[in-house]
Amino acid sequence: MQNGRVPTGLRAVVFDVGETLVDESRIWWRTAELAGVPPFTLMALLGALIERGEDHREVWRILGVPHPPVAPPIESVDLYPDAVATLEAVRAHGLLVGIAGNQPAGVEQQLRAAGCAPDFIASSTS
Repeated sequence: MQNGRVPTGLRAVVFDVGETLVDESRIWWRTAELAGVPPFTLMALLGALIERGEDHREVWRILGVPHPPVAPPIESVDLYPDAVATLEAVRAHGLLVGIAGNQPAGVEQQLRAAGCAPDFIASSTS
């Protein structure tokens, strides 16, 4: 938005979940603990897979451990400090607010419980 004006024709803004609205550090740290692997090992391997353009889910096979059955939930402490205010500011400009991402089941309820109130939430499991 330039000079506080919404560009002509813009009707909605959609935000990604991970590393846009949500700092996933605590979630990945807890996932490593649940899998019984050192958190820095998990993070290094994830980074290497992503850098090489490979599927990040291969991390479990390479580490030789099963994927933890349940992902740690998103909590209000995981939201970036400006996340909720940004969503509210976009809505104050008369725009629809959406959140979308490649996230596990239950993300809609978790984001709403954490304080996000968009017009819609979509995930890869929705």
